[in-house]
Amino acid sequence: MVQYKTLIFLLTIGMSAAFESTLPLALRQVEETPHPNQNYLYEMCFPNLSNVSLVRSSAGKRLEIMANSPFPCERSNYIIYACLANGTSPIDFLAEQECICPSSLWELEAACTDCYLAHGYQNTTREESDAAISSLSHAECTATPVQPFTNFFSSLNATEALTTPDAVLGTDKFPNQTAVSS
Repeated sequence: MVQYKTLIFLLTIGMSAAFESTLPLALRQVEETPHPNQNYLYEMCFPNLSNVSLVRSSAGKRLEIMANSPFPCERSNYIIYACLANGTSPIDFLAEQECICPSSLWELEAACTDCYLAHGYQNTTREESDAAISSLSHAECTATPVQPFTNFFSSLNATEALTTPDAVLGTDKFPNQTAVSS
């Protein structure tokens, strides 16, 4: 569950072509953010998406990349984006639940965590991530949904995303190798 802190933010900036034009210039530019460790983890665990410009690539192209990706972090983002409710009524939330719960999302999230940890991420442990995945899957899949899946995550301000401290990295067991995440 390492990616969920910024998942909704990444989905928003990664998928919504209409929203992209309203982003601050700092988020729309091609240059990396001032978080070299987070950028490195993104390159390792989202290798296909890390090579796609938010500005120069259509939302459809990025969605296609995620749909066909062998990398678990990219695939989990695809499942979430493909399953997100497009409305605000309980029937929309039920459709979202019926899409997310039987999918491979939870296994992909565990594999995504493995990628982050293999590349030195130290802001969580596998046990903490497993507990978060279990809690989230239980919350989403055992009750009758009364809210969208995205409500399980705290909102993230775009400015905060650029000003929060960088991720802490330890030893990278597979430096510059993306194959670890597949």
